Amino acid sequence: GAASFAIFAWQGTHVAIGLVMALYTLARSLAGKLDGRRRLTMDNTMLFWLYTAGQGITGLALLHLFPR
Repeated sequence: GAASFAIFAWQGTHVAIGLVMALYTLARSLAGKLDGRRRLTMDNTMLFWLYTAGQGITGLALLHLFPR
């Protein structure tokens, strides 16, 4: 039980950080500070979301593929 809670809490923390990053990226986009040359914020946010999604899939696999 504790391992399941720890995995879900860790995933939830990363999702919350990803939402803050997405809001920051959206704010920069609306301010006109993202374009073809200045896109590092968007690239970093995308990489973080890919990591978070991969971590979530791995966490679900660990919880559901091992015997209870």
